[in-house]
Amino acid sequence: HPSYLHEHAGGRLSAFLKSDLFKIRPINSSSSWRRGAAHLINASVKEDASTFFTEEFPNFIQCAGSVDGASVCAKLVSMIHDQPLESEDPTIICQIDFANAFQTPNRQLGTNDCILGIALRTYDQGRVKGAALPHLKALKNFFPYFKSMNDVASRNRFTDNEGTTHYIPGSRGGLQGDPLEMTRFCLTVHPIWGRVLGRHMKTLGAAYADDTYLMGKIQPTLLALADSVSSFRDDADLEVCLGKCKIYMSGIPKERAHQLILDCINADESATLEIVRPMLAHDLDVIQVQGLCVVGTPMGASQYIRECVRSKCGTICKDVEQMRVCSDPLVRY
Repeated sequence: HPSYLHEHAGGRLSAFLKSDLFKIRPINSSSSWRRGAAHLINASVKEDASTFFTEEFPNFIQCAGSVDGASVCAKLVSMIHDQPLESEDPTIICQIDFANAFQTPNRQLGTNDCILGIALRTYDQGRVKGAALPHLKALKNFFPYFKSMNDVASRNRFTDNEGTTHYIPGSRGGLQGDPLEMTRFCLTVHPIWGRVLGRHMKTLGAAYADDTYLMGKIQPTLLALADSVSSFRDDADLEVCLGKCKIYMSGIPKERAHQLILDCINADESATLEIVRPMLAHDLDVIQVQGLCVVGTPMGASQYIRECVRSKCGTICKDVEQMRVCSDPLVRY
């Protein structure tokens, strides 16, 4: 019944501390009704989604719909990383970080327009209105499901450490933990990445869900990064956290890498690149020269890789030990 949809659309919230022991990562185990329907829908469009995400655009590939997509994404980035070094105009790899990627996007875009394949509102600074949007045709048949789950504010339950249950409405984005959420999120951002990189054909893009990597020479790649910041903010209400992004230059001293990026920004007469200047602040760890961790796979100098693997092993051991105290069957690892 329509009056009960908010219950079906909701779920059980869990709050996990991030590595800084301050910020919270919310995970939502959706209701059994929603989870069952979403799983069946996702299974039925899986092959079509893989083809759509990997073949729609010539210079951008979304790997989240592919088998072992994280490894595929890491391999694509490593192919660019392994190209011969040019010290005067090196290839850079920009790692994009979104704030609350799954919970934030505008539902008009992610639930209606990207499922139906038509821009019912204005996008791309007025350049897209009433036009067809890239979309997964196999998913259009399931539009009533998306409408029923996202036209209401989902009721999500969170039980605190004192046993008190709090009811938290969800009116943006989706549920990170829902079987269909990965596909829905990728559909939301795919047209935007297509438009951005369509204007910057010298830049290549590879992504695994919200983990996105822009690759190319310094100027065109920084221009694509600057374009993406404003495009995602305007079209999807998604914020790129510039201070958490990474710019990786292999085999170049850090001071030299910093200067090359600064020179590029200063030489931009259009001032388009001013939006990325804060990334050069010395208190931020944006510029990387030793290596980069791509969807959990480290690449770069041997010492960097060894340190990443050692750190990850320690983190996993610690997490497993902490999870032993969990008796709730809804918590899985």
